[in-house]
Amino acid sequence: MMLDSFDGTLCKFCVKGVQGFRGMILVRSRFRDRALEGGRMDTVLPSGRSFLTNCFAFASIVGDNEDICRGIIERVLGCKIARLDFVQGEAGVTQVLKRSVRCDVLAQNSHAVFDVEMQVAVDVSIPRRARYSHSMLDARCLRKSEQFSGLPDAYVIFICLFDPLGLGLPVCTVRKRVDQAPQLDYATGQVDVIVNATGNLGLAAPELAALLEYLLSGDKSSGDPFVAHVDDILTQRLEDEEWRREVITFEEKLAWDCLGAERAGIEKGRKEEREETELTVAQLVESGVMSQEQAHALYEALGRNTFGGAK
Repeated sequence: MMLDSFDGTLCKFCVKGVQGFRGMILVRSRFRDRALEGGRMDTVLPSGRSFLTNCFAFASIVGDNEDICRGIIERVLGCKIARLDFVQGEAGVTQVLKRSVRCDVLAQNSHAVFDVEMQVAVDVSIPRRARYSHSMLDARCLRKSEQFSGLPDAYVIFICLFDPLGLGLPVCTVRKRVDQAPQLDYATGQVDVIVNATGNLGLAAPELAALLEYLLSGDKSSGDPFVAHVDDILTQRLEDEEWRREVITFEEKLAWDCLGAERAGIEKGRKEEREETELTVAQLVESGVMSQEQAHALYEALGRNTFGGAK
């Protein structure tokens, strides 16, 4: 299922009105832009993570840009891969609040098939989800009457913002093995790759460490050209209002609203504090308790050069 259009949240409220009137009203809560200076939307979420960790944004951007998809896979696997012949972002949506069952990117070349998924929320079922993803990949790749030997190698990649295996490693690669003969190559062609952005990035290749740091904190100061390219594409897409409405989840919209309200409250508090201070100082000067020179010295210490009414 491809990403569907979504431009707001439709909520129902039961209302008790005058004279016992009962009715149902529909309230559409539309997303409001949270722009930075210059009219550009921030590529960092209120949580501090990169906007690319939004699973819908991840599926859209990585699924639409072969070079970004290939670059991520190369950094995770630590090797160069041939050009991807097929890349597609997919998302499963269970309800209007955009909670997804799965939201991943499928890619394929002549040698292998890849399933790449962004995982933000802690989920202990990652191994069994990988098992399910492999079964879906096999069903897609094996044509009717085709021999099983025709199945390509399959890589299921979870990019996690937590440590699902509790090992502290940035990357864990999982293959099936024979318990009685661990050295034997069982050769199923199935590989699970669990990426942990919170792991010890000192153990990761510099290119992967820069990407994971960007995902975790939005930090692009590493100078990595791939990270800069990803952030540029993300910035361009965020300028598209329709795209923002498709990918911003209800929870993120609520977080932005709360952040905006918090900033507005802080600024209001600062303004009230300034006005109260200015009034107090003016009264002290007027009553002769404080000289104008002392008032000026106080305001200079507070970072201001004038005060209300006193001259």
